[in-house]
Amino acid sequence: ETAEKPSFEPELKRTLERLSESGRVVWIAVFSPAGCDALVRTVRAFTEGGGGSGKEVRVGTIGPTTRDYLRDKYGFNAHVCADKPSPEGLGEAINAYMVRGTT
Repeated sequence: ETAEKPSFEPELKRTLERLSESGRVVWIAVFSPAGCDALVRTVRAFTEGGGGSGKEVRVGTIGPTTRDYLRDKYGFNAHVCADKPSPEGLGEAINAYMVRGTT
C-alpha cells in the first residue's frame, strides 16, 4: 500500500524552489497515484503563479496507470510516460524527451 507522507507537499515546494534557482529543467518522477493531490496542487501553484511562475518543471510517470490517473482525475498531462514501467524505462523516456529538445 502507498500513502502520502504528511510533509510531502511542503517538502516538494521547498525542493522545487531550491532546484529551480539553477535555471535548469526540474523533473518530478511519479511512481504511483498516491500523493498526486499534493503533487498537482504544488506544481500548478509553482508554475502558474506566485514566485515560481514560468519555471521549467516537467513530470514523468512510471506507466500508463499513473499517467491516466493524473489526466482523468486532475486534467494534468504528464510530459512523459515510461514505455517499460520501471525506473530505467522512465529515465529513457525523460532522456528521449530532452534529446528531442522539447523543453
